[in-house]
Amino acid sequence: REFEAINKELEMQGLEIKLAEKHIRDANEDLGEKIKALDAAKKTIASSRRKFKQKHNNNSRIILVHNSKKVKKEIDYEVKVAKGAMDHFISELERESTDDDSAQAIQSSQIAFN
Repeated sequence: REFEAINKELEMQGLEIKLAEKHIRDANEDLGEKIKALDAAKKTIASSRRKFKQKHNNNSRIILVHNSKKVKKEIDYEVKVAKGAMDHFISELERESTDDDSAQAIQSSQIAFN
């Protein structure tokens, strides 16, 4: 009887060992799948970062071009205002001028300005 009890105990321990080995195999398989999923996620993140950087660079260029156009418009407006003021000033001088020498000097400065 004691021998049979010991054999049953050994058999039970052998089954427990086999079950534990099965759990280890399953856990290793799960680990392998999780490692693959992690690698795929890392690749997706890297790809997303590249796309984000490209979009950020494109947006920066668009903003730069937009700002450049805005500054150019502002400068063109200032030049237009300055030319208008200069034209007004010259026309006032021409009205006030009575001698031909000063009128010629005004016309020369007007030609040089344009």
